Amino acid sequence: MKSTTFNLFLALILFMSIFTFFLSNGKCDLEKYENILYVGGSESGNYSSIQDAINASFSNYTIYVYDGIYYENLVFNKSVFLIGADKYNTYIDGNGISDVVVVSADNIYISNFTIKNSGVSNAGIVIKSNNCSIEENLVCNNGWCGIKTEEICKNCTITKNSINNNDYGIFFKNISSNIIINENTISNNTWDGIYIDYSSDSSITRNIIKDNGDDGIGLSFCRNITISNNTIENSGDNGLYLYSSKTTINENIIVDNFEIGIFLRNSNNSDIGWNIISYNKKGVYLTFLSKGNNLIYNNVTKNSIGIYISIDAGFNNISDNIFLRNSENVVQDESKTPGFEIIFMVISLIFILIWKFYKK
Repeated sequence: MKSTTFNLFLALILFMSIFTFFLSNGKCDLEKYENILYVGGSESGNYSSIQDAINASFSNYTIYVYDGIYYENLVFNKSVFLIGADKYNTYIDGNGISDVVVVSADNIYISNFTIKNSGVSNAGIVIKSNNCSIEENLVCNNGWCGIKTEEICKNCTITKNSINNNDYGIFFKNISSNIIINENTISNNTWDGIYIDYSSDSSITRNIIKDNGDDGIGLSFCRNITISNNTIENSGDNGLYLYSSKTTINENIIVDNFEIGIFLRNSNNSDIGWNIISYNKKGVYLTFLSKGNNLIYNNVTKNSIGIYISIDAGFNNISDNIFLRNSENVVQDESKTPGFEIIFMVISLIFILIWKFYKK
């Protein structure tokens, strides 16, 4: 009897905790704060469009948006918090025109929306500022990409979003740094799940990246990027494509990618360890001057070739890996045929010399 009473008491506490949690995530909790504007709903004083509320707000205002479909192309030029009632029922729809959301002010927070239907060459969210957080949204069915940057972007967090059915999932270009891409599901995008270039000191962690048409993650001209604890699977090309340096790739599951699990091309001084790399044509492929990389303690299993090293990739440390049921474990290319880049440089030099000769 005492045990039954105690269990009922625990159940009551649990119920009250859950009830309090849901209550705190609704309007009742928002009413505790000042400087809140409301969009939608039936109460007097609510705005009918999100952009009207942004225009009427000041820095550090909160804008709460009720369920509904809002056909808008938003521009954030003030530091505000934008919160939707329910990401499955609160839509910002670009109506097939331009970018859906453009973030041009620092310190923006966007949460709990479905953001979709940009123009063909546009994005769901464009970030042109610093210190922004994009959290717990569905970013889907946009043109060029789900989330992208166009200018210098620092100290931004993209976390707990579902990003799918865009051309690119996340496309960060130009000079970005201190970017955190964490706990997202990035799937069914036409090209790369995540593509980043000319960026540094950022992390890609605990994401599920699957069923993307090209690479799961692509890095070009990046430095000091950490990629850890992700699941990267069923990419149409490679799980990871690197043309970068000082990348840390640890504790990922990289499986069932059509070509290569981890492809290093002119990528140097990276640490690749404690990963599960399975069911790819090549588990790891090092080519064109990739050197100074450490591949240790990886589980390389059931690939056609476990690790392939081209003739122009040297001085790499490959040790203490587990190889199981690969057709071949490690292949060192002994071919003397120069890589594509060397051939291209030679041909380019010949054309330059011919052009200079005829110019004279």
